[in-house]
Amino acid sequence: MRDFLNVSALLVLIGAATTAWATFWFRTPRKKRIREALVFIGTAISIAGAFWASSQKAAHEREVTELTNTVLANVTGADSYCYVKAGGIDINPQRWELSMWHVGNHACYDVVVNVKDVDAYKAVQAPKSLVDLQPALALVPLGTVPATDIKPIFREINLEGRTERRFSFLISLRNGWVEQKLALRKVPVDVTKGQAKWTKASHVTVHLTGKPVKDFDDDTDPLFPRLPSGEIQW
Repeated sequence: MRDFLNVSALLVLIGAATTAWATFWFRTPRKKRIREALVFIGTAISIAGAFWASSQKAAHEREVTELTNTVLANVTGADSYCYVKAGGIDINPQRWELSMWHVGNHACYDVVVNVKDVDAYKAVQAPKSLVDLQPALALVPLGTVPATDIKPIFREINLEGRTERRFSFLISLRNGWVEQKLALRKVPVDVTKGQAKWTKASHVTVHLTGKPVKDFDDDTDPLFPRLPSGEIQW
């Protein structure tokens, strides 16, 4: 950058010197055309030098801005976020795993998952303190979730003897937070044979600093039961 500024400053100096020389040495009327031509050339050289300096300064400022944005993205996570996915365990269909799914090009930092077992929470009658709600609530600190294919598993769900499980998650991040609803429901697939399967529905709302709210359904099974209005009962 300094080399570019030196070149542009030299051009401005040459242009100014040319203009001054022409004005001083070609003052007679007979040399008017030569003086005007040299003044024009000197002015053009000075303008070119100034324009070059301005363009190089703008390019340098863009580089600094891009570098600053990259550093901030690596520190805050930028527009990256993560949310929960549920999947069955092949060796035991009655147990499902909750894993953290990452979205974006940067790691997610200071990740803490607040887990609420909706059914267990509603089952608690007139809680007198948070101790009464402990079976329904969990706080899972995950720290940093990298931008890789590794999906950290942080909880298992036992579905044995159940027909439904419902959860809500509040995932705090350094760059915002994510709200999520997850429902698992057992539905019949062949009544005559008594066969049934577990289906799932998930809704995610992403709140990132300085970004519009992002709202979407994720991996909702087409067989998942819905209300007559078409909505899902969370």
